[in-house]
Amino acid sequence: ECEFCKLVNATDGLKHDCDLFDDGLPNGSCDCIECTLAYESDTRWLCKPGMAVNQCFVNSLEATKILTDANSTELETHVSSEDHPYDCFYVYPTVDLFGPIGNHTDFSDLSLELDPLLGQAARLNNSCRIFAPLYRQITFGSFEAPNVQELLDLAYRDVKAAWDRYLAEHNNGRNFVIMGHSQGTFMTTRLIQEEIDPSPELRSQLIVALLIGGSVTVPQGGTVGGTFQDIPLCTSNAETGCMIAYRSYAEGFAPVGGSNAPSDPNTFDRACANPAALAGGEGVFQGVYLPTSSNQTLFNLTPDPNYGTPFVKYEDFYAAECVKDDRNASYLEIRVAPTDPNDERENLIPFDHFILDPSSLGTHILDFHFAMGDLIELVETKAAAMP
Repeated sequence: ECEFCKLVNATDGLKHDCDLFDDGLPNGSCDCIECTLAYESDTRWLCKPGMAVNQCFVNSLEATKILTDANSTELETHVSSEDHPYDCFYVYPTVDLFGPIGNHTDFSDLSLELDPLLGQAARLNNSCRIFAPLYRQITFGSFEAPNVQELLDLAYRDVKAAWDRYLAEHNNGRNFVIMGHSQGTFMTTRLIQEEIDPSPELRSQLIVALLIGGSVTVPQGGTVGGTFQDIPLCTSNAETGCMIAYRSYAEGFAPVGGSNAPSDPNTFDRACANPAALAGGEGVFQGVYLPTSSNQTLFNLTPDPNYGTPFVKYEDFYAAECVKDDRNASYLEIRVAPTDPNDERENLIPFDHFILDPSSLGTHILDFHFAMGDLIELVETKAAAMP
C-alpha cells in the first residue's frame, strides 16, 4: 500500500484510487511521491468558470446588515457574474482538523471546504472569475510531524498543477489576483516565490496578492525583500503588483510567547498591510461579514441571531491598525471602534474564546471576514489601475 496513492491490485484492470491522479503512469501503476490531482476534471475544483456545479455560485451569500440601533436590519443580496476581465486564484486554509497525520485525500464531502470558500473568496464573484482548486492539504495535526515538509510538498504539487492548468487553459494573458489563507497562504506564497516573483511577465499581470494569515516577512522598516524579491507590501489603494498580508489579533489579546514573531525579528518583520488603511494608521472596516454558522462546529463562535442569512454584516463598527508585539513583530490589531457615538450594536465576537487564544493564532479564523468589504473594493480599484 502506498502512502498517498492506494493501489489494491495492479493487475485486475480496474481503475484504482491512484488512477484519479495525473502521475504520467498507466492505469494500475502508482507513483506515490510524484502524482498530482488531475485538474482537467471539474471534480477537482470548487470553483472554475463553466463548471456544472460551481460552488462560488450555487451557495447563498446573502447578509443581514445590522444597523446602528441594533434592532433594525437590512437584507443585503449578492449579485454574481462570471463576466469579468480578470481572475482570482484562491487556495483555502486548513479544514481537516482531526484527520490522522498525512494529507487529506477524501473529497466526497465538501462541507468543510465551503466554510472558507464562502467566507473568504466566493463574494468576489461579482468582481473576478474565481479559480479555486481542491488540493491534498496536510491535516492540522501534521504541522508537528517529523515529515511535515514532505507532506507540504505533496500539497504544493497539487496547487502548482492547478496553477499550471489555469495558465495553460484559462489565463490567455489576463490579469489575476492570488488569494490564500493560512495553509492556503503557505501554498500561494511558495507559488509566488517560485513562479511569479522571478517572472517579469507574470508580475506584470499580478493585480494584488492577498496572502492572509501566513508567514510572509519584509525587512524591518521596509516594504520589499524578505519573503519576496520584487513584490512589495501594498501602501496605497491604487498600487498594483503588490501584496496585502497580515495576521490579526484582538485588542487586549496581543500575540504572546513569540507566536507571531519571525525567526529573526531584528532583521525581518511580519508583513502587515491594513486593508482599511494601506497607507498606515487606524482604519475602520466598511464591511465585516461574520458567518452565522459553520460546518466546522469548533468555529461556531458568533451566535446565530436567526436572521435567516448565512452572514451578518457590520459596517463602521470594527477598526484595525498594524502595531508591534513584544517581539517587535507587526500584526493587525482588531478593535471595537464604532464611528457613531450612538451606536447600540454589540460585539458579536468572544475575543476571549480559547479558539482565539493569542498564544496560538489569535483571531486567525476571522482574518478575511473583518476585511472582506475593504478587500473587495481594493481588488476592484487595483484591477482598474492596471496598465
